[in-house]
Amino acid sequence: MYHYPIEFIPEGKNSAAYYSADPPKNLVVFVHGFRGASVETWNDFANALPLTPGFCRSDIIYYGYDSMEGQAFDQAADFLAFLDRHSTPRSALRPDNPPVYEKIIICAHSLGSIVARFALLESIKAGFAWRKQCKLVLFAPAHNGARVQSLLMLSLPGFYKVLGSLLMYNRPVIDDLRPGSPALVKLESETQKYRDTGEAPILSAQVLHAFGDKVVHNAPFCYDTFCTGNPVRGRSHVSICKPEMGIYDTPIQIIEALL
Repeated sequence: MYHYPIEFIPEGKNSAAYYSADPPKNLVVFVHGFRGASVETWNDFANALPLTPGFCRSDIIYYGYDSMEGQAFDQAADFLAFLDRHSTPRSALRPDNPPVYEKIIICAHSLGSIVARFALLESIKAGFAWRKQCKLVLFAPAHNGARVQSLLMLSLPGFYKVLGSLLMYNRPVIDDLRPGSPALVKLESETQKYRDTGEAPILSAQVLHAFGDKVVHNAPFCYDTFCTGNPVRGRSHVSICKPEMGIYDTPIQIIEALL
């Protein structure tokens, strides 16, 4: 075991962390999607990473938020504040911890990809020094928009699918997820603005899509890179971000390669 036991963080919604037992070099932050959960969304990540040598010097944080409240940009503002507070190793945990992380890997799923992208765009405008250490890994990102009805039906238990989807249909964040929404147009235009600048590596994501995803649109976005060349077969919008030890290790391998 390379990490301390799980520690819950009184910020966001059920946020949790596995802090490195040795002085950390890196920070890995996970951001779930619509109606996701801080830790549960990511399946075997929570069990595998503390046991994986490649993550032995990395602090690991699972950020949670109420994905149905507010707009995507509101959630991004909260995440940016959270990221800024956690952008340096905790000296209270170990006095010999380094003053800064060498790398900060932000891993996001679905709606979380929009939240993470807006947060990084704002970090550039704010001039946060830690932004230069950031890299993005996105699983089934919703930055091209989502099939809203499919997303709502997928996120609700069977009995509540119809009634629940009707009740949530007009939530502001649902409007943000529609293809061509003002939020997504702004996200793309602001990201494109940095294409030929020193900020481009921060905003260029490693992307993993599921073949035949029934929720998000798998088209390229700005100057991202597809991790596997083509969408992954045998995975869905929900399972693309969920590693299974010995069966589907791709998500872990992608993140580990960036450390």
